[in-house]
Amino acid sequence: MLIRLMNRRDNWTLQQIAQDSSLAKPTVYRLLHTLIDEGYVYMPSGKAGAYRLTSKVRELGAGLTAFTIFADSADPIVIDATRKLDWPVSFAMPDPPFMRIVCCGMPYVQEHSAKPTSVGREHWMFASAVGAAYLSRCDLAKKTKCHEAAVAQRLHDRDASPVPSIDKLIADSRHVREAGYALRLAKPSDVNSAMAVPVYKEDWAIGAIACSTFPKSLSPKFIRKMLPALTETATAIAEACATAAT
Repeated sequence: MLIRLMNRRDNWTLQQIAQDSSLAKPTVYRLLHTLIDEGYVYMPSGKAGAYRLTSKVRELGAGLTAFTIFADSADPIVIDATRKLDWPVSFAMPDPPFMRIVCCGMPYVQEHSAKPTSVGREHWMFASAVGAAYLSRCDLAKKTKCHEAAVAQRLHDRDASPVPSIDKLIADSRHVREAGYALRLAKPSDVNSAMAVPVYKEDWAIGAIACSTFPKSLSPKFIRKMLPALTETATAIAEACATAAT
C-alpha cells in the first residue's frame, strides 16, 4: 500500500505519507525504514523529510517517472563530485515553470551547507541558476513551452515571480550558453548564492547541476575553480541518464 501511495509523486515527507495513508506516524516510520533497508525507498544520507521510491521498484512492476530513474542514475555521481569538490552539488530537472532538485550532496559536506538537503525543493525556472542553465540548452519549442507554463502560473498565483518576455529569455539563454554557466546572486534574504551548468547530451536538455555557496564565496576565483569539475560532472550525469533512458 505504501509503495502504491508513494508512486503518486516523486518526494514525500513523513507527515504527508501519514496524512495520505491514514496511518500513525510511528507505523509509517517503521514501514519506510523497512523499505529503505530493502532498497525500495531512498532517504538522503539518513535525513528524514525527503523520501522517494528508487528504481528497484521496477522489479515490482510499478510505474516510474523520469525524476526517479534519472535521480538514481545521477545520485552517486553527485555524491562523488560533492566529496571531490568538498562543496555541495545538486542535480535539478525541469518541472515547468520550476526546476526540481532530485538529488543533492549537501549531507556529505555539512560544514559548507546552509541546509541538510534540498531534495524535492522547487526553484522558479526564471530566477534560478539551474533554470537559466537548463534553458540555455533548450530549443525554441521547449523555451516557449516553459514560458507558457510560467505565464499560466503567474495568472494562477499573483505572488509568483515575474516572467521575462520570450525575447529576453532567448537573449539571456544565449549569454549563458556562451559562458557555459549561470549564476544566481544572493538577495538580502537569501542564505546562499549558486552557479549552475546545464546537463545535456547533443540536443537533449536534461536539467542542470548547481553548486551552492555562501554569498561572499561566489567570486571569479570560485567560478574558475568549480567550472571544469561541474562541467565534467554534468557530462557524466548526461551519459548516465542516456543509458537509463534506453
